Amino acid sequence: MGTSNFEKTRSEISISTSIKPSIEGNNRIVTGFNDETIDGLSIILESSIRSIDSLILHVAGRIDNYNSAQFERVTRKTIICGFRRLIFDCTNLSYVSSTGIGTFLAIDKEMQELHGNMFLSCVPSRVHEIFEILGFTSVLTFCDDIDDAGIAEPPKAVDVIFPITFPCPGCGKRLKAPKPGKYQCSVCKSRFIVQGGGAVRQV
Repeated sequence: MGTSNFEKTRSEISISTSIKPSIEGNNRIVTGFNDETIDGLSIILESSIRSIDSLILHVAGRIDNYNSAQFERVTRKTIICGFRRLIFDCTNLSYVSSTGIGTFLAIDKEMQELHGNMFLSCVPSRVHEIFEILGFTSVLTFCDDIDDAGIAEPPKAVDVIFPITFPCPGCGKRLKAPKPGKYQCSVCKSRFIVQGGGAVRQV
């Protein structure tokens, strides 16, 4: 069986599992991830040894009305990179506003459209209560720890049907690709490749 386009893309990024996850190491996993700083929130990326398309995001701080747009924009870089299972480690998440929850819902919706999954793990009781009060505990997928998300049923491989829409890797503008190939954003002039599996790679 041949190597998929996604596997080829991910194989281009060399990741050593012996390196302790750190903010400095984010760019080794997702190119340009640290280009934008999120006020009041830090994210450390960790590649999952269980699945090549899984990514753990250790979040620390607050997700509120002021930084939720930044949080969504930065997180989408991981989706553009081709990850289809996002596991948020919320152990050190101190607060999330209704706008922040809306951001999680938007990310979850995008993952579902790409036949992926999003998990919220290790959510502190005070933060989980906010989700519960607003009625979203039955909408989003919560798990007690990262391993629970890791052993959940992986997303099924499906054929991506073109045309597809996606955020520009450079500026975030919503773009449409009628078929796999090379494209350029009309706004920021970023060049990128849309692969057959739906992954977008900036060049």
